[in-house]
Amino acid sequence: MWKKEEVKQEWMEVEEMDVVDAEYGKWNSNPNLKSIKELIYKKGYAKIDKRKVPLTDNNIIEQELGKFGIVCTEDMVHQIDNVGPHFKEVVKFMWPFELNKPADGLKGSKTLYKDGGDTGSREDLINELINRMN
Repeated sequence: MWKKEEVKQEWMEVEEMDVVDAEYGKWNSNPNLKSIKELIYKKGYAKIDKRKVPLTDNNIIEQELGKFGIVCTEDMVHQIDNVGPHFKEVVKFMWPFELNKPADGLKGSKTLYKDGGDTGSREDLINELINRMN
């Protein structure tokens, strides 16, 4: 099982370094709005009292994030996509995404993506990888 935690705020903070996650090699790759929506709707869970709770009802979101004006899934998507003022609260509220291994597998972690491997910057192609793993 693969886990991906939405860390767009960190992407914004480390642009100078151009490194997000050296262990898995995803550098400076920002998912688009469609990918963010699909991840939250298909794989989104809340972290409430250290428990994984499915986002099946907007009442869950409103109870935990309502004080920030976030009352539904679309509000969460907006905060993540735009790195809104309550991005940090939304990310802390969410359970890390548990992604599937791509059907065609990965080519290994030592070869750079630009050289035919899977490590390194995908830039806009990160969305294709998310779709394969979602």
